[in-house]
Amino acid sequence: MLLKSMREGVFSHGIFLATCCEPNLFPMLRNYLLTAIRSLMKNKGFSLINILGLGIGIASFVLIGMYVYHELSFDKYHKNGHRIYRIVENLRTENELLFQSTSSPPMGPILLNQYPEVENYVRFTDASYLVRKGDLSIYEDNCLLADSSVFEIFTFPLLAGDPKTALTKPHSVVLTRSMAKKYFDNKDPVGQTLTLDDEEYKVTGVMADVPQNAHFRFDMLVHLAPGALTTRRRSCARGSGMVFTPTSC
Repeated sequence: MLLKSMREGVFSHGIFLATCCEPNLFPMLRNYLLTAIRSLMKNKGFSLINILGLGIGIASFVLIGMYVYHELSFDKYHKNGHRIYRIVENLRTENELLFQSTSSPPMGPILLNQYPEVENYVRFTDASYLVRKGDLSIYEDNCLLADSSVFEIFTFPLLAGDPKTALTKPHSVVLTRSMAKKYFDNKDPVGQTLTLDDEEYKVTGVMADVPQNAHFRFDMLVHLAPGALTTRRRSCARGSGMVFTPTSC
C-alpha cells in the first residue's frame, strides 16, 4: 500500500541516484597508483631519499622496540621474582665509591635469623673446574656454587632429580641440559659421577638451560660446602658471594 501511494517517478529516481553514487574503487585506486608512480619517477633522487629514510626509520623503531622488550623481560620467568631481593655492597674507598653485587658469606644466615620478614636465602659465587669424564677433559669456567635453597627461591625447572634434595649433600652437582648432553650424550646422568678438579661429584639433577634473558647464567650448580666462599683455589669473580632473599608480602 505504501509503494502504491508513491509516485513512480520519485521511486525510480531514488533508485537511479543510489546506483549512480555507488563508488567504483578499482579505477580510483588504479589512478592513485599511477599518479604515485609518475611522481616517484619524476623526482627519483628525492623519492629515493624519502623511501630510504622511511625504511631506516621503521627498521630502527622495530629494533629499538625489540631491544626494550628484551631488556624488560629479564628474570620475569621467576615465579616469585617480585619478592626476591639481591643484597649488594656499596664500598667507599679513598678515591671512589664502588657498587658491587657482593656481600659477606654470613649475611644470608644473619638476615634469616634476625629479620622475620626474610623467609629464606641463597648464596652464589663463581667457580671454575677442570671437568673430566672418561677421555673427556674440559676446563669449565661458567659454574656457580650455590646453597641447596636455590630451587626454593628461583624458578629453575628440573628435568630430572628432586629439587628439594638436589644440592643438599656434599659433592653434589646439578647440570644444565646442554652440559648433561656434553658429558653423557643421551644417557641419564642422574646418579653418575663427574671429576671436578681432583674430586668426585655425583650428578643429582638436570635442569633446563638458563634463558638468555637471565642476568646471571651458568652451566652447572655445585653444592656450596661450608667455607667454600673463602677458599682461595676457586675463582670468585663476584667476591665473597651474592645473597638473594625472598620476603613476606
